[in-house]
Amino acid sequence: MSETPLMRSIWHALSKTQRVALWRNNVGYDGEHKVRYGLGVGSPDLVGIVDGRFLGLEVKTATGRVSSEQRAWHEHARKHGALIHVVRTVEEALECLQ
Repeated sequence: MSETPLMRSIWHALSKTQRVALWRNNVGYDGEHKVRYGLGVGSPDLVGIVDGRFLGLEVKTATGRVSSEQRAWHEHARKHGALIHVVRTVEEALECLQ
């Protein structure tokens, strides 16, 4: 399964638990309006709130790799109390809510 369908499956499964508010974090630059959007380069694919804490899920396929920008963003967020996880399956994502 490629990353996009996996991300949709994860989003659907987590939403069904009703334990997390979850959003897709698109990151990019709109050249026409000269504005950056999203939480920045390296930020997780899915972001949310679970039990009052920020949750970030970086969705990767079985062979997908975490970039150096992602590692740096994740480390910084963890230092400030965020729950950040790299997930490769729906089951791994569900475990993050425990």
